[in-house]
Amino acid sequence: MKKILSILLLGFTVFAFAQNGSGEMKKRNQFTPEQRAILKTKQMVLKLNLNKLQESQLLDLNEKGANNRQKLMESHRSMKQGDQQLSSDEKFNMKNNMLDAQIKYQTEIKKILNDKQFEEWRMDSKRKYSMKKRKMHEDQKQKQKMKNK
Repeated sequence: MKKILSILLLGFTVFAFAQNGSGEMKKRNQFTPEQRAILKTKQMVLKLNLNKLQESQLLDLNEKGANNRQKLMESHRSMKQGDQQLSSDEKFNMKNNMLDAQIKYQTEIKKILNDKQFEEWRMDSKRKYSMKKRKMHEDQKQKQKMKNK
């Protein structure tokens, strides 16, 4: 009887922790946009060996970007909660605006960094992008396997 009770208790405990939702989203949302900008800037200072002027310019740029991303996340969240679907034109415009923002960010970064720092930043960005893409692909495969079961 004790064994059955302990197994049930363990099962309920595991079940309760499994219901907490994705911890990754909670971790990502625990910082304000300003805090995220500061952390991103400090990481870039460490990687690229930036001076104080470059650091302050990057901090301003990263704060603007973080605030814009926060606004976008809130609008996406409200659309998700309202179960709204985007039309193909809206999706195109959203993707186009995102790419325009990335191009603008890259040109601003290029103005702030010297050539060697810019190339190092660019290589690091490409590496992060490919890792993110690979992770998303693996996650999609995992979701597909779960659907098929």
